[in-house]
Amino acid sequence: MGNGKPKRLSCILPEVDDEDITDTENIMDNNITQRILSDIRREVRDIIKEELQSTLQFYSDKIDEYELKINGFENKIKLFENQNMELKHKYKNLELKYEVVEQKLNAFEQSQLANNIDICGVAETEDVDGVVKNVCIKLNLKAEDVVCTYRKKSNRPEAKQGKLPPAIVVTLKEGCRDSWLQTIHLVIITEANISDWTKSLFELENYDMDTQLRENRKGGGVIVYVHKSICFTRLPSRTLNFESINGELKTDYGATVAR
Repeated sequence: MGNGKPKRLSCILPEVDDEDITDTENIMDNNITQRILSDIRREVRDIIKEELQSTLQFYSDKIDEYELKINGFENKIKLFENQNMELKHKYKNLELKYEVVEQKLNAFEQSQLANNIDICGVAETEDVDGVVKNVCIKLNLKAEDVVCTYRKKSNRPEAKQGKLPPAIVVTLKEGCRDSWLQTIHLVIITEANISDWTKSLFELENYDMDTQLRENRKGGGVIVYVHKSICFTRLPSRTLNFESINGELKTDYGATVAR
């Protein structure tokens, strides 16, 4: 037995089934597919997340930028409001100063007017200084009391007839106006000095003139100036051959009576 040949063992292997091979391959393919899909999902998720973060960061930066601009605008608005309030205060102060200056100007104009006397009825062709000089001579007034003379401007057409020419304004020294008015309160008019020129010379603006001429009689006549806001009454006088004039002053203008 020791020299004998070993026995051959034999067995029958079952044949490999094709279906088993197919299932294994399918499982492997599924695993690979799942892995690939998982990788794709992860990559897509990462991409979306990155894009979202980038977008959010962009808008966050923009919001911060807009907030800075809004804060800057708010500061500028506050600055403008303060400047506007300051300008309002300055305007109010200027308005008050303007009112004070206007009051002073009006007071100055009134003080200047208080030294003025108007000479009305003189033709515009007459020399202003010459007329004032003649008035001083005829009324025994001091020419050195006169500071300046000028004619008022006329707003009407020169061709318009039946209107008095602009008045001549005589500016006197301070305190001289009352003495002038007192001097010319009574002026003697005789046949020797009465004329159309002197008659027109005594016409005063805003005054009604009542002229009573005693022609061919000694003593000339009477010219009475009655301001339109003064009420006058007439009383007969036997001692004088003309009417006496009693006046009740209604304003500070007074009345000028020339005889």
